[in-house]
Amino acid sequence: MQLQSPLHQAQPFSGLYDAFRTILREEGFAALYKGIVPGLMLQVSHGAIQFTVYEELRKVIANSRSKGTRVDAQSSGELLNSGDYAVLGGTSKIAAMLLTYPFQVIRARLLQFRKRNVKPLLHLVPVSNINNCLKKHFRDL
Repeated sequence: MQLQSPLHQAQPFSGLYDAFRTILREEGFAALYKGIVPGLMLQVSHGAIQFTVYEELRKVIANSRSKGTRVDAQSSGELLNSGDYAVLGGTSKIAAMLLTYPFQVIRARLLQFRKRNVKPLLHLVPVSNINNCLKKHFRDL
């Protein structure tokens, strides 16, 4: 519904039910699940990266604080406070976002090309144009 404009359809959807009904009628049931595979890959990889970063950083901090004490680093509950956990959560989320965001851009572009029935023919685009596009994308971050 965010891509609604005069170019995309004559009449915007009046609500959720109207959008659901229109998509079913015009594109079929399978259209409700377009893009599910890239979306699942994105969500699963994001969660896996976030969990892994969180756990590894927690172990590093717990090991550094447990040196010289009798507390086991694996039971880091006594070694870390709530501020540490907040920093760990934020850091792991940022790491996961930085690593998976390019896939979100690719997913959006795939859906964009699919809507217009245009095949992304990257092999026809000169390499210099791709390089310029990538430079502009990362410069604007």
